[in-house]
Amino acid sequence: MLAPMPERLAHFPGPLGSLQDLRVIRLASGHDLAQALESGTDIWLQVIEGHLHACGCELRAGHGVLLTSETVLAVYAEADSLLLIAELKTSA
Repeated sequence: MLAPMPERLAHFPGPLGSLQDLRVIRLASGHDLAQALESGTDIWLQVIEGHLHACGCELRAGHGVLLTSETVLAVYAEADSLLLIAELKTSA
């Protein structure tokens, strides 16, 4: 089952290199999320609870990853998971 990108928790318009959007999502075991990323956007993904795969990385509670060259954010939940997604604008 494919889930859309969750609604923003907060939006912070600011200079390049700054936090732009903050989102929290809960994915049930066996569900996934896929979202095209704008050029010039890096993603910090932090796993609050659960076990998932994101863009080729296996992550568990407490793990985080900075995605810098992805064109698609692809996440698959191995177990019920809660994650924080922070979008960083790196270029115009």
